[in-house]
Amino acid sequence: MQLRKLIYKLLLGLILVIAGAWIVRLVFDPSYYYGNDILAGKMEVFQSEADKYNAVFIGSSVVLRNIDPRVFDSSLPDSLGITSFNLGSGGTVPPETYIFYENFLKHHGSGLKYAFIELRDIGIFDPFHLHTLRKRYWITPGEYLFILRSDMPSPKSRDIKLNNARYYGISMLERLLIIDYFNDIYGKSTEGREVQEFRLKMVRDEENRGFLGLEGRSVRQQQFLMDTTSLARIADAYRSVSSDRDKYSHSTAHAERIKRLIELSEKHGVQCYFILHPKHRPEQITATLLTALQIPEKNLINLADPDLTPELYLARYSFSESHFNMRGAKLLSKMIAEKFNSRLSTENYGF
Repeated sequence: MQLRKLIYKLLLGLILVIAGAWIVRLVFDPSYYYGNDILAGKMEVFQSEADKYNAVFIGSSVVLRNIDPRVFDSSLPDSLGITSFNLGSGGTVPPETYIFYENFLKHHGSGLKYAFIELRDIGIFDPFHLHTLRKRYWITPGEYLFILRSDMPSPKSRDIKLNNARYYGISMLERLLIIDYFNDIYGKSTEGREVQEFRLKMVRDEENRGFLGLEGRSVRQQQFLMDTTSLARIADAYRSVSSDRDKYSHSTAHAERIKRLIELSEKHGVQCYFILHPKHRPEQITATLLTALQIPEKNLINLADPDLTPELYLARYSFSESHFNMRGAKLLSKMIAEKFNSRLSTENYGF
């Protein structure tokens, strides 16, 4: 009896703590993207002229670094009247991508006509980001369950799955219990601040429309150019999954989330497309392709097929295995525009 009372008291205390934390977040959360510095900087620019843009690109650093809205727009017929903005940000992967887009639709859906979202697998949690605002500001219990449901049946390694479950779980608890919450909002971290301020200055430049290309030389690029076989491995992985998908275990949870996003977009009068490109981590390419095969073809812009887009696998267009250089970014942006325009010509979206 005493033990039962103690358990009840502990549960009641936990409920009160969580309820109090929810109220604190409701009152003090600056925005739905406040933990993502680059995205916050871009939203400053976007919101200052939101009526100007009717198309957006959303995703990770591949979007940030490799999709130039100016090239995309100029590659389309003027009659479409598209003016796009790049809302890509480094490390912004599912489900953070989807949380941002769902909230974005609530606030800006009325002026939006097209949304292009990068198709990626659930993010692999780098322990370097443990106990950071960047990873905990968005992860609710519901999103944590989505990660588990998406990850566990996937073909990723057991170690990656267990680490994701552990580290995302810790981040969820930190968010739930508002650990370091006010320090996250008001604290002034100096770590990497000089580099971050430079990036923010670049993405706040309205002329760039959120695009921040990769140019120049780096150690990472030099290492890649010494051994470019990773591009062939990604191409082989695509062919393997496409030819024999049934031999791979996979989750349907991720594809179902994407289908719900497409339905939500349509309710707002927005045409939503998912961009599949070849710039993925080798340990994630299989899971990403299996998800792509489950979503409606009319909502997929597939640029990862090495037999249809072989130029995207050429080293001369790559900065590294995970990003294109400036020439590659221009090529990718033009190819997205061509695929999109072709899709508009052949599909009746019902708008």
